[in-house]
Amino acid sequence: MGPVDVYVRDFTRAVSGRRTPRGGPPIIVTEAHDHLLDATESWERKGYDRRTAEQRAIAEFGDVEQLAPGYRSVVAFDIVRRSTWVLLVTLMIQPFVWDLRRQEPLPRDTSIGALKHVVETIGMGLLVGGALAVLTLTIGLRWWGIRTWMIRSTAAVLAAGSALVMVLGVAMALTGTTTIGDLALVGGFVCVPMTLVVGLSVRGWLRLGSPRRDPAGILEA
Repeated sequence: MGPVDVYVRDFTRAVSGRRTPRGGPPIIVTEAHDHLLDATESWERKGYDRRTAEQRAIAEFGDVEQLAPGYRSVVAFDIVRRSTWVLLVTLMIQPFVWDLRRQEPLPRDTSIGALKHVVETIGMGLLVGGALAVLTLTIGLRWWGIRTWMIRSTAAVLAAGSALVMVLGVAMALTGTTTIGDLALVGGFVCVPMTLVVGLSVRGWLRLGSPRRDPAGILEA
C-alpha cells in the first residue's frame, strides 16, 4: 500500500467510526481520496517519484487527527438531514393512515379522545418543527454553515419526538376495537419509519464524537 492508500484507510476509520464501514467509505472520504490522487499527479508532473508525490500531497491535505472531526460533522449533518426528511414524509401521511381505521369519532372528554388530541397536537408540533429543521439544514447553511449545535439539537428533538409519537401511536392503535389490520397499519406506517428516524438521529449524534469544534475549520464552510 502506498502512502495515500494508508492515509485514506486511516481517514476512513476515523470518519466512519469503525474499522470496516458498511457500504464503503462515506462519499466525502471518497472525494478526499480523489483530491489526493489529483494532487499526487500534480507533484509527479513536477518531477517527483510516485511515493514522494503522495507524501507531499498528504502533507498539503493535512493530518488525519485534525481533519477527521470536521469530516465526521459533515457526515453527521447529512445523516440528520435525511432523518428529518423521513420524519416529515411519515408525518404527512399519518392523517391518511389513521383515516383507514374506520371507527366512530371519539369525544374530547373521554380518555381515548384526549389521547387522540394529544397525538394530533404532538404530531402537528413535530411537523412544524421538522419543516423548520429542513429549512435550517438547507437554506440556513448560507448564514451559519454546518454547526455542531445545529446537528445535536436537531438530532435530539427528532429522536425524542419520534419515540414519543411511536409510543402514542401504538397506544392509539390499542384503543377501541383493535384489529390485526390496525396493528399492521401502525407497525408499517408509524413504528417502522419512526424507528428509522430515531436510529438515524442517534447515529448522527454519535458520529460527531467530541463536542469540540473541529480545529480544521470545516464546519465554517
